[in-house]
Amino acid sequence: MSSDDRDEVKLSRKQRMLRDNPICCFCGGGVQSTGEDHIPPRACFPAGYHPEGMEFPACDDCNQSTRPYDDMFGFYAMAVDFDEENLDAETFNKRIQGLLNNYPDSLPVENLSANQKRRKLKSMGMQRPAGQFLRDVGIVSVPQSSKIAVYVAIRKLACAIYYKETGKILSSAHRIAGMWQQAQDAQRKPIANYWNDLLPEYRQLTRSNIRDYGRRFCYKFGFMEEDDFFAFIVQIGSGLMLSGMTIPPDKGLEPPMAMPIWRVDDPWDCLGKDSELLQPQQPIES
Repeated sequence: MSSDDRDEVKLSRKQRMLRDNPICCFCGGGVQSTGEDHIPPRACFPAGYHPEGMEFPACDDCNQSTRPYDDMFGFYAMAVDFDEENLDAETFNKRIQGLLNNYPDSLPVENLSANQKRRKLKSMGMQRPAGQFLRDVGIVSVPQSSKIAVYVAIRKLACAIYYKETGKILSSAHRIAGMWQQAQDAQRKPIANYWNDLLPEYRQLTRSNIRDYGRRFCYKFGFMEEDDFFAFIVQIGSGLMLSGMTIPPDKGLEPPMAMPIWRVDDPWDCLGKDSELLQPQQPIES
């Protein structure tokens, strides 16, 4: 074995990743990577279940400053997953306790009025179960900080999957548009079906050391290189779906596809707030 081979063996997986990917892929391609970011956040999964191959080069700001949002998003990803095979009660309880200790204002608001619950059921195309009172229907409201967490996750997914599948970094002038839905939301199901039918490439991620990994994370994507148009839809577990697209600097977004928009170099904490770059198609909460 040559000295170069021995040096290669000594390098950890993370060290090799940073050596081969020296630029942060999340903030426009101009900043050196100093660590790796797990996309989607590890908080979305029980310990040891983050999908392999979803580690990406990140600078300190993109990695560390978004950590609170990662924790919030991880909680909601678990909370809406209705596949019992994916549920780990101990991990989920730790997520709840972590939010209670560190970000109590990010927890869902449960004391909704009957009218608020009625509007939410209607917006999702769902019927109240026969014989059940509205007070017993489990509908909650999502606080502003957790809305931001969802948009942070979409933006990071867009940058990460684009980088993984094209080998290129989105520039600071690129824009990202995206939205989210629960898999059970009948009103938004046509949107998910549209992306699912349109996008040709499918990836289902696993971990090689876990035999029964299940369908914890998968995505579809499409890339039109001549137009630099990239679109994707992601499913985390059996509850949460996130979709989006990248918009080149010289292109616009057609009105029929209106959805929240932001630039790659926007500050992370501005996502989800009203701005010239953010044009919500519809509110997230009732």
